[in-house]
Amino acid sequence: ELHTTKKDTYRIKEEITLPGTKESVGQLLLTDVSSRKLEIRLGQDEMQLKGELLVFCMYLSEDGKTDWLEQSVP
Repeated sequence: ELHTTKKDTYRIKEEITLPGTKESVGQLLLTDVSSRKLEIRLGQDEMQLKGELLVFCMYLSEDGKTDWLEQSVP
């Protein structure tokens, strides 16, 4: 039997829109992105990933105020 284990990196490029009640981002202080409800399907010469990303950011606004955002991205 032959077994291989590899660590793959996948990049997802999505934009998150700040709600109108949040301050504009000046400087990021902390970010955390975790996957939830991840479903992985193998196809011929491909791997399909479906799920959600939970994004948390703490930042300084352009005025120097500390603010945060938590949002789920499908």
